[in-house]
Amino acid sequence: MSENQVNAVLEQFNALQSGWNEETTFVDMRRDLDSFYDSLAQDIGARVEAVSVMDVPCESTTFGPVDNGLVIVYFHGGGYVVSSPQTHRDIASHLAKAAGARVVNVGYRLAPEHRFPAALEDAEAVYRSLLEDGCNPGRVVLAGDSAGGGLAAALLVKLRDAGAELPAGAALLCPWADLACAGESYVSRAERSPVGNREMGLMMGQLYLGEDGDTGHPHASPVHADLNGLPPLLIQACENEVFLDDARTLARNAEQAGVSVELKIWPGLFHTWQIYASALEEARTAIGDVAKFIESVVT
Repeated sequence: MSENQVNAVLEQFNALQSGWNEETTFVDMRRDLDSFYDSLAQDIGARVEAVSVMDVPCESTTFGPVDNGLVIVYFHGGGYVVSSPQTHRDIASHLAKAAGARVVNVGYRLAPEHRFPAALEDAEAVYRSLLEDGCNPGRVVLAGDSAGGGLAAALLVKLRDAGAELPAGAALLCPWADLACAGESYVSRAERSPVGNREMGLMMGQLYLGEDGDTGHPHASPVHADLNGLPPLLIQACENEVFLDDARTLARNAEQAGVSVELKIWPGLFHTWQIYASALEEARTAIGDVAKFIESVVT
């Protein structure tokens, strides 16, 4: 593991957060995060185009000529409260390059301005619109990190229940899939997790669901969902993160439901290390694994 690279990223991220206080608004945080991730990303030659899909702002990212019909629908993390396609341009660019695909980076509505199920509604609208425009679901894969990973899983469940055509698979990167943050890892990893904690998760979950929201709703916390009939899943997590049990529970539930699932738990690292593609060798390796998974499931 490139320990120096990991420490450098964590130091920069902690420095960003240390500048926030009780007077910092969500608008401030979103602006700061856009700038922070821009500063870490490197131009690898990907083409990024702002597009609107069913009135949902997205970014379409490609690398080189792409005429194979392969599409990755990507949902960014950020606890349903912060982040954007801009914060996740780096991983979108590297995914487009590694998989030889067009990446549709979805700018779903954020809480607290837009509560559950706004993000899921936007995610479904984008996916259905792509199919209506001629995309073959067998050549579409969902992907997302943290809250975006949970959102991708929730979308699969919602689409299945609606009888819709499902994508070829989904890659869930450090998924946050239990908004009650009830897993044992939220306690056992509390001192080891350099990014994220239970208190933050509960706060963001309440902002997304509202004070009277149901953390057990399967479209909000897919650890409570019936996963029967879902397409193959790749789930990545790291051993140090408090969200580890979300990944483990999703993988266990999928396996029990007869879903093809691969769970890979990485040593060390930190929550959503994959999005630091330009800065971390381990991120690029993880993205390479996602590309191999995609190649194995698409038709």
